[in-house]
Amino acid sequence: MNIEDKARELVESFYEYSEGYSEEGKQESAKECAMIAVNEMLKLTFYSSTEDNDYWKAVKYEIIKM
Repeated sequence: MNIEDKARELVESFYEYSEGYSEEGKQESAKECAMIAVNEMLKLTFYSSTEDNDYWKAVKYEIIKM
């Protein structure tokens, strides 16, 4: 899956569980949850291949840009 799609998929998967009074608040909450998931993946891939670690770093950057 490409980087942009993975970032979008992660944020969307957390959106329905997000709390917020507005759509923007729910979106920010979903992004925070997605960032936690990506940070966990970065911890897991730290000692594995550089390619995997670079992929998750790029996904993290895409989430930040959203």
